Amino acid sequence: MRKKEVLIFIAIFCTAMLSTIFFLKPHYSIDTVEFLNNGYDTYIQSKFLVDGRIFSVLLLKLIIDLPMKFVIPILYIIGVLISCIAVMYIKNLIVKYAKLEGKLNIIPTIISYLIIFNFMYIDAFQFMELPIIAISVLLFIISAKNIIEKNILKSFILALIAMFCYQGTINVFIVTAFVISIIENKRLNKKVIIDMLKAGGILLITIGINYVFTEIVGGTGRLTLDLIENCKNALINLYMLIFSSSNHYPQYLQLTFVAIITLYCFAKDIKILNLLWIYIISIVVNIILLITTGNGVMPVTTQYGRIFFTIGAAIGYMFMYIWCVSDVIRKDKAIKVILIIYFATVLLTYLQYTYFYMKGQYIDEYIITNIDNVISKYEEQTGNKVEKYCYKIDFDNYDILDTLHILNKKYDKMIYGTIIEGRRSLEGISSALFLLHSDRIIEKVVEVEDFSEKYFPNINFENIELFDERRFVFIGDTVYIML
Repeated sequence: MRKKEVLIFIAIFCTAMLSTIFFLKPHYSIDTVEFLNNGYDTYIQSKFLVDGRIFSVLLLKLIIDLPMKFVIPILYIIGVLISCIAVMYIKNLIVKYAKLEGKLNIIPTIISYLIIFNFMYIDAFQFMELPIIAISVLLFIISAKNIIEKNILKSFILALIAMFCYQGTINVFIVTAFVISIIENKRLNKKVIIDMLKAGGILLITIGINYVFTEIVGGTGRLTLDLIENCKNALINLYMLIFSSSNHYPQYLQLTFVAIITLYCFAKDIKILNLLWIYIISIVVNIILLITTGNGVMPVTTQYGRIFFTIGAAIGYMFMYIWCVSDVIRKDKAIKVILIIYFATVLLTYLQYTYFYMKGQYIDEYIITNIDNVISKYEEQTGNKVEKYCYKIDFDNYDILDTLHILNKKYDKMIYGTIIEGRRSLEGISSALFLLHSDRIIEKVVEVEDFSEKYFPNINFENIELFDERRFVFIGDTVYIML
């Protein structure tokens, strides 16, 4: 039995690694760039302590002096490993409730994989703290199981630790508790409501403790009292959550699968109301999260998918319910075909997202490398050391993505958005990008007034190549760049 479990874990890990294989190459989120630009103290105060993410602070302390190009792939692999442990944990829950002990359990493994490695979770893979996010998901799931088993103290401790890891996955706790409870009780009844009240109580206490901590240490908590404005904006953005999956999954495809699964279960006399409750709860907890944290004031298209974990996991949770409550449906080939098709679309989404995200990183590397080449050539010819830079990007004359032959905007907006998200250079060529892509330590100078007129008078750049030396002016230890 132990050998079989090890083989299943290896299969899960290999699948996860293959579907995100492009992230084995060093990849840098905007948070990584911000950390290198601002320094450890400023970054942890503005990003981690404000949310009470003390384990992320500790992680950053451990890696602060290590080269990012080696650290990030290692953290990515560790994050995948922890996520695979979560898959195994849910798989064992399905096996337990469906009474499938001793069997190969390929389908429960796929279902569990889809709950964890869902199309929203992929967003977390770009960050250094992926292992911490993965731990929070795992602990919230274990906490949810314990509350259903009436281990209240253990559930509270696990939820509290998970909260101080990463608050954005708090929705996992509520939805997992609901799914397990409704599987045990077969329908939405008094016992399910009591379980959810217990989960809600634990949640409120952990949120309260976290909020007090952030007020004391971080200077401000993230809860907001502007509920009316947040409600309005969260409801406006509801479309992006349900129909477009925040551009993390093809438009309407999620709802299509929900409809197919629901109709199929209706035809097989499975209680579809329970299925719909699972999907509704998965949506509602995210709306509440938007409203109470103040994130509802932002367009959902700019929100990170990891915050909406349970929306991506909703279909996986629905399959989990089906597999645990119906012996008849488990023998039907049609539901397995639906599951396999959905599984394939999620794997392809991961491959597509990571591939095009790295295309965005390539833009950074390409721009920085070419700028560094021009600077290095000047230093070799003159013997002068360039220590500062100032630049301006002329967005009016061309689309730089088309100029670099990276992408044409006729592509699907999800793909285009992923490339835009993956590149940092056009949002600001920061000192960190030079450090990441060329190992050059150089200081950024704030753009001066009348930049073009002062350093590039009477020059028409329309027919000048992007990295032509005429776009560079060297004065003392500073280079002025017009892109």
